[in-house]
Amino acid sequence: ACVYDQIKQVREQADLDGLTGLRTRRAFEQDVVAAMERAKQECVPISLVVADIDHFKAVNDVWGHQIGDRAIAQFGEIIKRTVRDCDIAGRIGGEEFALLLPHTDLAGARDLAERLRSALSSNTHSIHQRDVRLSASFGVALKNADDNLATLLMRADRHLYDAKQAGRDQIVSDPAPPSYD
Repeated sequence: ACVYDQIKQVREQADLDGLTGLRTRRAFEQDVVAAMERAKQECVPISLVVADIDHFKAVNDVWGHQIGDRAIAQFGEIIKRTVRDCDIAGRIGGEEFALLLPHTDLAGARDLAERLRSALSSNTHSIHQRDVRLSASFGVALKNADDNLATLLMRADRHLYDAKQAGRDQIVSDPAPPSYD
């Protein structure tokens, strides 16, 4: 029983990013595939948010990698404080994050992205006795019936790229679905 518990603990630790405590890309993708299948079976909406810290190379170049690492860690903390227990959050690249939001339509996903964007950009972050202003750009996509993880992630990434091209510190998403009121 002790060996089993230790193995389980090592596996769980391997699934977490050491800097942020969020899921690693591999663990994120595994959990997302299962969550997308559940959402399909339950016929509930599911959305994906991708975020990337703006001008991150400049943060590392100007203040050093230690400050960059703290910036990543602080954004990870903001994400952990903001998401629900049912949401799946991961660090999927250097300064890139992704969140899968079960039971969440496009408006709800945009709302969560705005809360994250605002929490990061509206405050000065004290990192190793330096005041650093950070912002992030966001791409948001609502899963379509024929989406798999790759197509959903590609669409959210395209929106993220558009947010960066449009000036950063903003959210770009799928168009709002038509209303049938």
